[in-house]
Amino acid sequence: MGFPDLLLAGDDPLARRTQRYSMGRYESGLLAESTGAFPLPFRWNDTLPAEGLEWSDVEGFRVLAKGDPSGTLIILATPAPSLLDQATSFSYLFAFFGGLVVLTLGVRALLKPRRDRTIGIGSKVRLALLFFTLVGLAFFGFGAQRLLSRQFEEGNQRNALARARSVAAELQHRFAGTTAIPPEEAGYLQHLLARASNIFLTDIVVHGPDGRLLASSRPQIFTSGLLGPLMDPVAYTRLALEGSQGFVHQESIGTAAYTAAYVPLHDADGNTLAFVSLPSFTDRARQDEERAGVLVAVANLFVLFFALSVLVAVFISNWTTRPLDLLKNALGRVALQGANVPIRYQGNDEVGQLVEVYNRKVEELRASAELLARSERESAWREMARQVAHEIKNPLTPMKLSIQHFQRTWKPDAPDAAERLERFSRGMVEQIDTLSGIAGAFSNFAQLPKPRPEPLDLAQVAEAAVSVYQATPGLQCTLERLSDQPLTVLADRDHLMRVFNNLLKNAQQAIPEDREGRVEVRLRSTGAEVIAEVRDNGTGIAEADRERIFRPNFTTKSSGMGLGLAMVQRMVEGAGGRVWFESREGAGSSFFVALPLGKA
Repeated sequence: MGFPDLLLAGDDPLARRTQRYSMGRYESGLLAESTGAFPLPFRWNDTLPAEGLEWSDVEGFRVLAKGDPSGTLIILATPAPSLLDQATSFSYLFAFFGGLVVLTLGVRALLKPRRDRTIGIGSKVRLALLFFTLVGLAFFGFGAQRLLSRQFEEGNQRNALARARSVAAELQHRFAGTTAIPPEEAGYLQHLLARASNIFLTDIVVHGPDGRLLASSRPQIFTSGLLGPLMDPVAYTRLALEGSQGFVHQESIGTAAYTAAYVPLHDADGNTLAFVSLPSFTDRARQDEERAGVLVAVANLFVLFFALSVLVAVFISNWTTRPLDLLKNALGRVALQGANVPIRYQGNDEVGQLVEVYNRKVEELRASAELLARSERESAWREMARQVAHEIKNPLTPMKLSIQHFQRTWKPDAPDAAERLERFSRGMVEQIDTLSGIAGAFSNFAQLPKPRPEPLDLAQVAEAAVSVYQATPGLQCTLERLSDQPLTVLADRDHLMRVFNNLLKNAQQAIPEDREGRVEVRLRSTGAEVIAEVRDNGTGIAEADRERIFRPNFTTKSSGMGLGLAMVQRMVEGAGGRVWFESREGAGSSFFVALPLGKA
């Protein structure tokens, strides 16, 4: 037992694999020899599988028979994989792929730009829980492994000392009445040790009081030179010099380690006859298997608790951050216009207090929005009324003066009475037309006609608008198309025509009288948008006026009401587009209209 394993050269993988098997040999149906834990019957019977190459399940073992049942039959058996074995495989795979996931996420996080390495509250909670769980499990696993290993070692030492004392008691009974073991009785002692070795299933070595070898149940270890004839010096010091009654020592033969238990053998007067040692050559593999079983159990518990901790971390983080997500979504829906629904949250914790403050501020925002809307409407009406009054007052003053002058100077019998009356009537009609134009302009700005979008070719609309201005004296108006693709947009044709008319009219009016006018309309496509540019060589827009250029009632001209560009912006944005401008003082301006590219 143990001696063949001790003589194996190196770490032979084949030897490790064969140690897992139980083996048996039958001769003429009777068990000749067996090794391992599988309970082989003494006689061949039907409980064992028939001869063949198929493995069969018998009492938790996988069994294979090969040979002749009436002659020589060889039986191999190995434990069937249990649920613990499958759990162990899962634990190893879980740990391996979990490490890969962590490594991948870490590398991905490091490759991200620094500004994108933001971690949400939920992720922080999960990471913190997993970190503390991992640290706790690591300490628990390390402590449990050390504790179980220590208890395992202490148990083995106690068992080894108990067996050694049992052997010493048996030998003391055999040598009762003697005061020394003479060297000539070494053969008889070796015979006793061989019998005791078969009974106690362990090797036995006896050294004399001087530490020299007397006998061994396995003399081949000494005769082959694997061990010397002298007792281990540490054990001899503890037993012979310090008087210890038992000592367990870790020893080795080459690289093969084993445990040896030492006890003294006394005579009736308490004198030391010899020292008995039990080297556990056979127990080492079993101890390694049991220790490995403990480590596997700890690893399985570690992985199980870690998997549970992942689920718990996800649950706790979701449970913790759900109110924050609710609050975030509610804050995202907050607007000055529309109904802001308060959050309903049960609880008086920190989140509940935050929700209470949010609901109170939502109510205050609603009241403030109503006051602001009312104030804006009143301000808009006051500004509109002021502008209308101002625009109407301008033609009323000359009308009043004309009427007063006509009353003072009117003489029906004057020779030019008819001519004066005609001139006076024509002036009044012109002023009345001006008032009518003012009223119409404000009416159009206050309520534009409802758009009727349809697929249009922007180039055709622009060409129709440009053709009107091409006949204007002193003005060179051109249209240039920079894209061969169809410039199809989805918009109202009348609105687009008014947009081009307003931009072309403003461009014409921005050109001084002493300068030859040039207005260019350019059309191009960017893939997602169609852009129309109206460029002039006028005086440009002053820096101080650029922020107010699209405001209603703002104008830089001596005439007009300043509603043209405001109407252009409203109509373009109503079609889903945008409008902007670029300008250089003294060199001209460019107004851009961008509309989404539609389907024909």
